Amino acid sequence: MIFQADTAFVTMAMQVNELFDAANEYANANPVLNRSSQIKMADLRVAIADIAKCMKFIAYLVEGWKREDPRIISRNGVELHYLIELRCTIDVTMIFLERENVDLLLFSHDAVAQAHSDLIRCNRLL
Repeated sequence: MIFQADTAFVTMAMQVNELFDAANEYANANPVLNRSSQIKMADLRVAIADIAKCMKFIAYLVEGWKREDPRIISRNGVELHYLIELRCTIDVTMIFLERENVDLLLFSHDAVAQAHSDLIRCNRLL
């Protein structure tokens, strides 16, 4: 089960990296010229920061599973919240980038969905 959690986290990290690359490409290709583009860039920055925060917490969580640390936080409470927040933010960022016609060929939504479900399963069992 630990191997599955580790594999799911690495898969999620790879997909997040592809999403960050696409967001970076979008930011470099679209200069901020008006208020609308300022709002889009600000929202994109918030989404990227939120994804990074969630990934950092999940990395800490997976490391705790490996060390078999006792759970100080609730078994399915905060951990599940971060997992759901990560998935929602990834989905919204992906939709935003698709609407802006950013190339997401290397990003796999199916891989994110599978990794997310594996991490939720591991969270319940470990």
